[in-house]
Amino acid sequence: MSADVQGKTVHYTESKTPPGGSATTKKAYLIGGQEYDVLKGKVGPVEADSVIWTMWPLDLETMLAMGAPGAAATGTETLDRRNAEVYEMAGAASTISGATGLVLPASSIFGKVWDDQQTGALLKAVLDYQADGKDSSGDDQGTGSGHLEITVTQVGNVTVSLPK
Repeated sequence: MSADVQGKTVHYTESKTPPGGSATTKKAYLIGGQEYDVLKGKVGPVEADSVIWTMWPLDLETMLAMGAPGAAATGTETLDRRNAEVYEMAGAASTISGATGLVLPASSIFGKVWDDQQTGALLKAVLDYQADGKDSSGDDQGTGSGHLEITVTQVGNVTVSLPK
């Protein structure tokens, strides 16, 4: 996943290649609090089964809340010519659920997040986690692992608008 950010306006791109499958790319926009998908070359409102990750704000608080019990500031680094505070997460994770209905039932989380010192925006997250899967009735269906990598690029250097 990558995102171009202009203030609170964001252009998301998500690329996936499932094991044994072919690559797919999804694009979405967050403009003026409205979320838009690009489906078959046309811009429209976000559909429920399309790119649900647009409902997840790219903010530091969300990332750090996931690993709150084991999150610690570890210094500063420069990413994409921006000074960033670095936080490492190691250990138990918090379960997050919000108004959007997104629930992250992680039982452990390890990795780093980078916070832009100037804007407070999330610049990057590289996280490995263990999560408990549940069915729609809330019954346990097993445990699995995952990897999340988010990179926000060109902060302050792009103009984001809907394609015509």
